[in-house]
Amino acid sequence: MEMEPYANFQSENIYETPQTSAARNVAGPPAILKQDNNKGTNKKTLIVLAISLGICFLVSVAAFTLIMHLQSEVKHLRKKLKKISENDSSLVVIRNDIQKRSMEIKHELEIIKNEQKQLESKIFIGDNKLNVSLTDANSNIDRLVEIRNDTQKSSIKTKHELKIIKNELKQLESKIFIGDNKLNESLTDANSNIDKLVKEIMNGTQRRFIKMKNELEIIKNEQKQLESKIFIGDNKLNKSLTDANSNIDKLLSMEWFRASNNLFYKRFVIYVNYVTAKAQCEGLGARLVSTGIRNIQVKNEIFPGRYLSGRIPVWIGLDDINSEGMWVWSDGGSGSPMWETSEPNGGESENCAVVILLRANIGVHDVFCSRLHKFVCEREYL
Repeated sequence: MEMEPYANFQSENIYETPQTSAARNVAGPPAILKQDNNKGTNKKTLIVLAISLGICFLVSVAAFTLIMHLQSEVKHLRKKLKKISENDSSLVVIRNDIQKRSMEIKHELEIIKNEQKQLESKIFIGDNKLNVSLTDANSNIDRLVEIRNDTQKSSIKTKHELKIIKNELKQLESKIFIGDNKLNESLTDANSNIDKLVKEIMNGTQRRFIKMKNELEIIKNEQKQLESKIFIGDNKLNKSLTDANSNIDKLLSMEWFRASNNLFYKRFVIYVNYVTAKAQCEGLGARLVSTGIRNIQVKNEIFPGRYLSGRIPVWIGLDDINSEGMWVWSDGGSGSPMWETSEPNGGESENCAVVILLRANIGVHDVFCSRLHKFVCEREYL
């Protein structure tokens, strides 16, 4: 609106004709008015310019403020992005840790499953051995029962014979008593003939007493024989019980046996680690089986199928504990262990050897020395 007077003024000057100018010049005083109008117009122009510059300044300040605000927002956003990227990197680390831990947990679960299978196998083997031992024990008990029944029968027969002897003694005593009575009666009835018959009666009585004494001696001897038979029966019963217990003990502990290579071997059914198995064999003056492992025929004699059933590992005298990859036999010998396919594969962690029955083949495997397995000892003489 302030620009309108200036515009009108310009428009008036633009459309001024020479006649109107001349007329104004003739008039005189209006020329002074024109100069005043020019000065007013210049002031208005300066005001407009000042206002325009002020507006530009305000716009510049506003733009500068806006730019500074935008820069601050950009910095804030950059900080947020940096923080988000740091969080992402930490999340990646956490994710990697979780994956690593999950792999460890899976490995531990596999170990636990394998140990559970081994434990179930041990329990199954223990049950089978217990059943065999119980069967043998029941058989021995049946034999003892038969022996006891025979002894009871002999005892009953002996008691019956003693009863018969006692009855005969009673009958004999009764006969003696009757004979005495008859003798008294005869003496009473034959007082008159006593002198004649005294010797005869005394002789007859003496013979009877001698006969009775002999019969008593016979009875005593028979009684002694009967007591001796009872004593012998008790001894036989005790001996049978001792033999039965000995047989049970033999069944519970396997003895040394000689293989075709003239070496002696003993199988153990307890489960121990490698160091313990080695120490137990050395304590018996032996070593963990090694010589027989290198001979297929002897190996089959040492490890029958029932001893290795269920893919149960058995310690042998072979390890690389002292030097990785240098497998040493307990007998100091040389020769291939006849490794199973892809064995040994345990690196520095599996340093001891076992045999396992797989597909009718007794192969050698490397395992952890801390595992618990059965073992076989080997010695050159008893």
